[in-house]
Amino acid sequence: MGISVVISTKDRPEHLKKCLSSLIGQVKAPKEIIVIDDSGNNADLHKMLEDELKVAAKEEIDIIIAHNRANSGIVASRNTGIRIASGSIVAFIDDDGYADKNWLKELLKSYSRCDVIGVGGPVIEKGRKIIPPNRKVKQVVFIRNGAVFTKTRILLKKQIKLLPKTKVKFLQGGNMSFRRGALLEINGADRNIIGNFYREETDLGLSISKNGKLIFDPKAVTFHNTAKSGGCRNVLDIDKYIYYVFRNTTYMFFKHFGSKKAFSFTVHGLKRHFRLLKKNNTGLTRDYLKSKKAFRLVIAAIFGSAIGFFRWLRVRSKKLDLFCSPVSDVLCFRMMLIGGTIKLIQMDEKTHAIRKLLGL
Repeated sequence: MGISVVISTKDRPEHLKKCLSSLIGQVKAPKEIIVIDDSGNNADLHKMLEDELKVAAKEEIDIIIAHNRANSGIVASRNTGIRIASGSIVAFIDDDGYADKNWLKELLKSYSRCDVIGVGGPVIEKGRKIIPPNRKVKQVVFIRNGAVFTKTRILLKKQIKLLPKTKVKFLQGGNMSFRRGALLEINGADRNIIGNFYREETDLGLSISKNGKLIFDPKAVTFHNTAKSGGCRNVLDIDKYIYYVFRNTTYMFFKHFGSKKAFSFTVHGLKRHFRLLKKNNTGLTRDYLKSKKAFRLVIAAIFGSAIGFFRWLRVRSKKLDLFCSPVSDVLCFRMMLIGGTIKLIQMDEKTHAIRKLLGL
């Protein structure tokens, strides 16, 4: 069972190097590593990664570098990776993350069951303030009264003992994998989630879990060292960040839940946000996003919720092709070791992608 690992990246070469090294050193080697560069056609990216690429070539691991149009975002990057992948399993990891050496080995164990279409695990946070669990966790992820609860982030590897192996409805974005066929069946990640792409992985999980089981396995571990710049979600203005949080979350609620429940979830979410703002708290774990005047954040949240609702109204009556980038917009390169030198070989990506989509 071949596994393709997709990394969405933008302007984080040092983080990306560490991520690649962790993937090349896996106990169960990936079939290929697909790096989606969101900065545009950055022909120098392979030069930055020359050492890692040479090691990958010696280990007979294919590395493919593809380029989105500049600033297409993580949804476009995920869909580009899904389209290019040749493995039957597609795994996702953040460019400012890295994997435990047994990550892929542990992920693949659950795929022995044919009814399992997705597997993920915990993320050990190295660069973000979180409150980890201090007792046995019963529910790993769930949605209640407009709040999305994820108890998948921990601070120490020994804390995985507190997390159960269990069926879930969605997975953590920096540690998730799916059968490629299941991803194609739902047309990939939803391009209607935009901006900071908040909730894109929650939406993806809710969509795909309608067709099969998603498993959270605490032994499949990745790490996350939050980069404060770069990346495919790079919205640093707190007003805009809050706007997109509520815009995307409201859209997701109305997409997956009945109108009555979605409206209730949205109202509860706004009320909780207003209570936090009274305490000068944004509710975000990104402490480098500094709070501004509360009334501006209130307006951002209300406006975002309204736009999210109207976006859902606009798309509900028609079936959209959610794949973000047209095939012809993607430049795709394969890394090859020729005579001891890394060469960047442009692939006929359009033909390659069409063959993959048709299963040829």
